Amino acid sequence: MTESDADELMQHCKYLWNSELWRVVVNVQHRFEDGYEPSDMDSLRLDFRRPSHDPIERKRHRQVGSLWIETSNCGLRLEQADKIVVGCGDPAEKVLSQFKQLVGRTLARIDIAPPGGDTSFIFTDGAALRCFTATGHCGTVWRISSDNGDELHLGPGARWSYRVGLR
Repeated sequence: MTESDADELMQHCKYLWNSELWRVVVNVQHRFEDGYEPSDMDSLRLDFRRPSHDPIERKRHRQVGSLWIETSNCGLRLEQADKIVVGCGDPAEKVLSQFKQLVGRTLARIDIAPPGGDTSFIFTDGAALRCFTATGHCGTVWRISSDNGDELHLGPGARWSYRVGLR
C-alpha cells in the first residue's frame, strides 16, 4: 500500500467522521476441546448515525454506515490515553464490558498507515480502536458499508477495494 492508496482509502471513509456510534455488536466464538475451552472475539461491528435534519422524517437520527472488523483476520485493541484497555485476545467478559462503553462516542477520524494498512479509528474523546493488518493474510480485515450500499474493504493484508452501490 502506498501513501496515495492510504489517502484514497481515507477519502472513501470520511463520511463516517463526526458520526455517533449508536450500536456495538461483538461476536464471541466459544470453542470446546478436550481439556481446553477458549473464547475469543470473532468479529466486531460498529453502527454509526447522525441527527436527521429533515423536517418530513419522523426519525431523529439516520444511519450513515457500519464498520465490520474480522478479528480472526487481524489484531485489534482499544486504547485510551495511550494505554491498552482491551485487545481481541482478552477474556470475553472484559471484551464485552469494554466495547459496550463505546456506545455514544463520536468518531473523529480514521487514520490508515502505509505500507501495511494498519488502521486507527479515533474518537473525539481520544479513545482509539487500532486494527493491525499484519496477521490478515486471508480474507477481509475490515469493511465499511454506507447506508446507500457502497462498500470499502481492506484485506487480505494491505489490499483494498471499493464497490459502489451494492444495495
